[in-house]
Amino acid sequence: MGKSLDPTIVLFAKLPVPGGAKTRLGRVVGGGRAARMAAAMLIDRLRMVSEQIPDEGPEKLLCGDREVAALFLPYLSRALGKNLSANRMKSGQSGFPGWGWDYRSQGGGTLGERILRVLRDCRKGGCILIGSDAVGQTGAALKAALSAQRRGRSVVQPAHDGGFTLLALPAGDPPEGWGALADALKPTSQSDFNSQSISWRELATALEKCGWEADFLGPERDIDEWSDVESLLTGCADSGKKISVMPEFLQELSNLPKDVWSVSVEMPILRAGETAPTVPAEKE
Repeated sequence: MGKSLDPTIVLFAKLPVPGGAKTRLGRVVGGGRAARMAAAMLIDRLRMVSEQIPDEGPEKLLCGDREVAALFLPYLSRALGKNLSANRMKSGQSGFPGWGWDYRSQGGGTLGERILRVLRDCRKGGCILIGSDAVGQTGAALKAALSAQRRGRSVVQPAHDGGFTLLALPAGDPPEGWGALADALKPTSQSDFNSQSISWRELATALEKCGWEADFLGPERDIDEWSDVESLLTGCADSGKKISVMPEFLQELSNLPKDVWSVSVEMPILRAGETAPTVPAEKE
């Protein structure tokens, strides 16, 4: 694994089970299909990071919403092309020995509280935090963030919906303390308590108050609504770079019924193929 002062690449993820992942997508495609789409995105994201970050480089940390790391092993196995029985799992939160990834539970609290917790825990070498639903995000964004982070700068990549898809912090504590960043990650109202969207503009302002100058990457689309899926495909139909980082997701989309689409389903990027690992069947 990486040296102690290397940054940590943190992938935030939810276990892709029906009714517990991508529920807004589920309103259009059904809970089971939405969970399979979430599984495909998780596999693609694990694969992208694994291909871009060598095991001797920065640490790779899967930060999941469950206490037990083993629940995420099927998705890591698919991403890396390894047999499930190739290595023995340690219990609890200990991670995936021999697989190039560590694991930790996100713990309790709001999304912002969970994010702040891992940012502070990884402050020795700094970290780059990404999510599992910005499936079109390429390795170029990750490498640009790494370069800036190592120069002592923070990085924000906005999402098209006003949230963010990447947040990078340099090593150490912020010169002016964590207070402004903690405030930016708090829900603004009771209705926002479990919101999965945190404003990138508020983050940028908070980083400045903390004493960290920020660089900004071009916006990326995360997948929350069905309209996000169609916008992503329409926008990247001619982009080989985007296509190459989301093969499982595209394969899963190719199996959806035509009546869910409002755009053409004859786009070349929707190639049929083997689907992502199954998730528990949705109860009727």
